Amino acid sequence: LTWYEEPVAPERVDETVAIRRAIKQPMAGGETLFRMQGFAPLCRNKAVEVIMPDVKHCGGLLELTHIAAMAALEGVAVAPHNPSGPICTAASVQVCAGMSNFRILEMQWGEVPWRGDMLVPAETFVNGEIAVPTAPGFGVALNDDLVKRYAL
Repeated sequence: LTWYEEPVAPERVDETVAIRRAIKQPMAGGETLFRMQGFAPLCRNKAVEVIMPDVKHCGGLLELTHIAAMAALEGVAVAPHNPSGPICTAASVQVCAGMSNFRILEMQWGEVPWRGDMLVPAETFVNGEIAVPTAPGFGVALNDDLVKRYAL
């Protein structure tokens, strides 16, 4: 296992610290926390080795960047929570590319066989990695034909 994830609510910092000290496995958490203020207690108290901000929940792209920088100052790694579609993955990839303490990007995969084709260029993984697109913005665009075909 890579880590033990959020055995108690991340706001319960004292209990999280006690669990972390009692086990050998690294701990991660914070996927539901909001803004830097939400993550600061976990980082400041070394409650976890890895925080997991979610770009959709933590306050957006810039806030995720600030959270990662704060965590880096405390020696905490960042592995963004991302059980989302290809747009959130593309956004997270761009932010992760600029993090000095990036560890791994969580992602949902395999919900539908056409997931990777929702973007142009298509979402592609090589040896478990996704390349950082170099085009403007997130580096991708929606595949409008596919969106229309599968729109509810």
